[in-house]
Amino acid sequence: MMEANAAKFEKPGTEHRALDIFEGKWITHGTIHAVGGEKAAEMHAVDQYEWLPGGFFMVHHVDARMDGVPAQSIEVIGYDAGRGCYVTRSYDDKGSSAEFTARLEGDNWEIDGEPMRFRGAFKDNAATLSGTWEQLGDGGKWTPWIDIELRKVT
Repeated sequence: MMEANAAKFEKPGTEHRALDIFEGKWITHGTIHAVGGEKAAEMHAVDQYEWLPGGFFMVHHVDARMDGVPAQSIEVIGYDAGRGCYVTRSYDDKGSSAEFTARLEGDNWEIDGEPMRFRGAFKDNAATLSGTWEQLGDGGKWTPWIDIELRKVT
């Protein structure tokens, strides 16, 4: 269980405002890498990011198709001053949940968790975010899982 964030904010700070880069609707396309005997597959999604009233938490809705299979999830992103990073919690339509830490440094957006991570960067005046999700494999080696590109439409 996630501990309560001991640092309370009177108003959203610069760390919160940095998440403004995500706000809006994004169209996502990606390629799921072939693993073992499986073939590579495509994924498509609509991602919607919006501020929870108060401006402390960004809510991310995902409506995707992974190799043609529907997948939906919701993620909440907040800043943890004690840890000096963003903390995200996600929940999906299959009953899974996950917690990650994330960092936004310049144009780079990095998400870390077990057993997956994301490395990506914004470009085109923050209208595009592209990167790779990786999975931790046997022997502690990170291997590419999904290459994605999100394009902001609103």
